[in-house]
Amino acid sequence: MSAPLTLDDMQRLAARHGGRCISTDYRNIHTELRWRCVRGHEWEATPFSVRQGKWCATCAHDEHSAVWLPAMHTLARERGGKCLSETYVNSRTKLWWECHQGHTWEATPASIRVAGAWCPACAADSRKGTMNDMHALAARHDGQCLSTEYAGPTGKLRWRCAEGHEWITSPARVRNGFWCAICAKQGRRSSRLEDMHLLAASRGGKCLSDTYETSARLLRWECCRGHRWLAAPANIKGGTWCPKCAHAERSNHTIGEMNEIARERGGRCLSDAYVNVTTKLEWECARGHAWSTAPMTVLAGHWCPACKYLDQCVSDEARRKYLAVAGCP
Repeated sequence: MSAPLTLDDMQRLAARHGGRCISTDYRNIHTELRWRCVRGHEWEATPFSVRQGKWCATCAHDEHSAVWLPAMHTLARERGGKCLSETYVNSRTKLWWECHQGHTWEATPASIRVAGAWCPACAADSRKGTMNDMHALAARHDGQCLSTEYAGPTGKLRWRCAEGHEWITSPARVRNGFWCAICAKQGRRSSRLEDMHLLAASRGGKCLSDTYETSARLLRWECCRGHRWLAAPANIKGGTWCPKCAHAERSNHTIGEMNEIARERGGRCLSDAYVNVTTKLEWECARGHAWSTAPMTVLAGHWCPACKYLDQCVSDEARRKYLAVAGCP
């Protein structure tokens, strides 16, 4: 049986990340403590989450911004303009941009990088054109205009992207930043994959997959301890993480922790030994009701079933009947 965790264990846990636990009192793995990273950022988190690999969210964001903000500046330069923002959050948070004409506007990185949009003011100024203009317009997207006659800004023409996809749309839509829908869809998947990499990094791990299909399609993940598994993005965003680490955490409880949890709820754990999270223990609440249930049920927040029923009774008569049948004090 493993020894109960202490504040010294928390200090060693923080030291693995190059940081410190600055709380002065340890209760249990589900009670938040205060932590400080090597760069001085402070936050509150449960020991359970830190043991699963989560650490400083500010550092994780800064590392992400350090990678993607230079990419946005490069993208703007390729269009003859600038990215004016100094921080990057994610592909859906707007940044400030400036075109070669000096127009400034806000747009998401996804709309610039994936959909190919650019300056809306320049697009609005370009309402007339010729087939030569259409060929030049397509060339800016590394594509082609396949039509032979120009029918005005709203007359539909045939286009082909660099990947060989073909479609029909108006010059006005192309000027407004709309290009190949198939490539845009694939790009949105790329943006979502970027979000998965950021989410994994925030938990001290990695997303090992190279493609993103849907929130239900399994991706491959790796935790800070090197465990690998398959899980859907929806499950990870919902809060789950490494099943091996989670199992280890569930298995590391002690009878001392069970006693501590019971005391916090005004009761007692009547059993003398802890086996695992699924083996039932005996419990007693503050009213003297006794029952058997597994530690995993108590850890999930459940407590005395008799008290729960009594609290739901709307009349004294119903309470008396229940107490008489159940033999509760």
